[in-house]
Amino acid sequence: MPRSAGLVLIGVFLVTRVVGAWLALEPQHYSTDIAHELVIYQDKAVPILTGGGEPYGSVPLEYPPGALPLILAPEALPDPVSYATGFVSIQLLLDVLGFIGLWRLSARWGSASGPWLWVALVPSLGPLVYLRLDMLPAVATIWTVERAAAGRWFTSGASLSAGVLTKIYPVFFIPVALWSASRKSRVLFCFGALWLVVPLIGFGDSLDDVARSVLGYHAHRSVQIESSWATPLLIAMRNGYESTITLNFGAFHIVDGITPTLKTAANITSALVALGTTAIAIRRVRTGQIQEAAEGMFMILVATMAVGLVFSPQFIIWLFALGAAVLCARNAGLRAPLFALVPIALLTQAVYPFLYDRLLQLDPVAIFTLATRNLLVIALAVVVTWRLASRHASVEAGGRVGHAQSIAGEL
Repeated sequence: MPRSAGLVLIGVFLVTRVVGAWLALEPQHYSTDIAHELVIYQDKAVPILTGGGEPYGSVPLEYPPGALPLILAPEALPDPVSYATGFVSIQLLLDVLGFIGLWRLSARWGSASGPWLWVALVPSLGPLVYLRLDMLPAVATIWTVERAAAGRWFTSGASLSAGVLTKIYPVFFIPVALWSASRKSRVLFCFGALWLVVPLIGFGDSLDDVARSVLGYHAHRSVQIESSWATPLLIAMRNGYESTITLNFGAFHIVDGITPTLKTAANITSALVALGTTAIAIRRVRTGQIQEAAEGMFMILVATMAVGLVFSPQFIIWLFALGAAVLCARNAGLRAPLFALVPIALLTQAVYPFLYDRLLQLDPVAIFTLATRNLLVIALAVVVTWRLASRHASVEAGGRVGHAQSIAGEL
């Protein structure tokens, strides 16, 4: 991009990030509710670092081992630095790394829309992005795409591994990444991804504790109120349906006689959607076409999030990362739909934290705002899936016509 445009982009990034970090550290100027998770992280870090506590054993954690450095590092900093300051500083550094990755990708693929989208979307979600653990896996997916585009498949695999170790969801991108790589590149990618195993070696005989603490925790969750599955229940409760909103597993869930059925339906739907979108992505991604791989990854992610049982507000940043990576391509076929991420981000911030108390009280404005956000996510998933599936069908049809014409010419 032109030097002047690049300087403006960097300037806007710096201003928005300074404001976002300040609000994260001074939540009373924004919303005092958003920083409560840091207390939980610190309560986990203190016994591990100073009390001899064993992660996933005596100190239960619902996050994979890759999240441990993010939780422990702020507590290990010198005393003048508070836990909150250390944590937010690390998240801000990760944000910078994500911006650098998108800058490099845009230089390679020819469009500044990707970095600009990242610059705009992160503050659109609010300072919450610096107070949770989701920045690392999001940035890891950016670098997975960037490294693959640069032909550095070992580090691409290592980047994806870092994301899986923190939040698991990038594991769904492995088939698409492998399909877009050549045979030699697949080997390098797999060797890079083996870093997924290295941190687990240290747990040795405690791997069952890790599985129980992480997988078991999430397996027992009910229908989270922000999810698409909960929206009809919230509307029904507003109109007299009797149900209960319960705080457990660190979030609010709806618990009644119908929720086990909804949970089963959500899990089956999520599995089918993940398999279906992966099949579409694999069928249309060609070897060496990393732009197509990034589009396929985004499709898988937005579709599975749309039908997921749990939809915490910070999850939206996962979409920011891959959406911005896709928009780094000058010829991105998903350019128009991806800008729907801006209203999705703003509506998410409106729900949490500003309308959240009213949502718990079944306020119609709060329910409408959440329902609109969820419908936009579902619509985005449908449009993206339709476009990628249709593009594959048209390419196949064109290939068949071309093949028939060549045969006719020979005759």
